[in-house]
Amino acid sequence: MRARPHVPPSLKKLFCSKLTPWLEKVTGGIDKPHGAIDVQRIPVPRGLAKYLMKGMEPHHAQTRGIDPKDMGIVFGKRCGVSESLGLTARRRDAHRLAA
Repeated sequence: MRARPHVPPSLKKLFCSKLTPWLEKVTGGIDKPHGAIDVQRIPVPRGLAKYLMKGMEPHHAQTRGIDPKDMGIVFGKRCGVSESLGLTARRRDAHRLAA
C-alpha cells in the first residue's frame, strides 16, 4: 500500500504560506531564523507511526512490534489529526481553496 501525503501536493504551497502565521498565532509569536520551519515529506511513514505510538500500553505495543517507553502521565489526547484537515473537510472547503 502506497502512503498518501498528509498535505496533498496541490495544496502544499498554500499550506506552507499559512503555516508560519498559524504557528505564530498559536504560540504567541515565534523566533524563526531562516529555514527553521522546513516542510518535508516523511520518507518512512510507518516509522513515524511507530514513534507516535511508543507511549501506548506495553502489551499493545509489543503485539505491534513497538518498543514501548514510559511517556509519563498524559491528560487528554497525546496526538491526533485535526478534523479540519480530513478528507471530508477538504472536499467541503475545496471551493474556498480554489479561489
